[in-house]
Amino acid sequence: MADNRGMTLIELLIVVSIIGILVVVLGFEYAGWMGRYKVETQVRAVYADLSDARLRAMQQNMPYGINFAGDRYQVIRATDEAWTSFTGAPGWTTVKMLSPYQIPWTGMVVINTRGLVSPDGVTLRVTGWSTSNPPDYTCILLGQTKINMGWTTPQNDISGQCIAK
Repeated sequence: MADNRGMTLIELLIVVSIIGILVVVLGFEYAGWMGRYKVETQVRAVYADLSDARLRAMQQNMPYGINFAGDRYQVIRATDEAWTSFTGAPGWTTVKMLSPYQIPWTGMVVINTRGLVSPDGVTLRVTGWSTSNPPDYTCILLGQTKINMGWTTPQNDISGQCIAK
């Protein structure tokens, strides 16, 4: 008959050591993954707001604008076709924060009632992320008829090129 009284102290120490090594390795990987995730979440949120504002401008036949100022932006809507009166866009009455990241470009993106974006050729780069663990999406390219997410090369360089994905 086999002796089944439990495990030895050495077996228990080996199992605990393996679990400890896995926890340390996965902990560092998790921290890097969270850093990338936070940047990509910010880029996707700005992209979604730009796309939604474009859709609403065409549906409601009223121009929309997105004001960018460093670590914050706000979606606004014109109350007349001449763009002489503005109000916070429905659903976007508060200023959105990008903290701890920033978009160094300051200005207003205007989307007219046909869905055309101006200024054409602007790149919105999210800065402040770690170059040792680069995210997949770090910038948004604004064309007159397209809005694309992409990544910046060289990494984290505000003067670098944004390559659409």
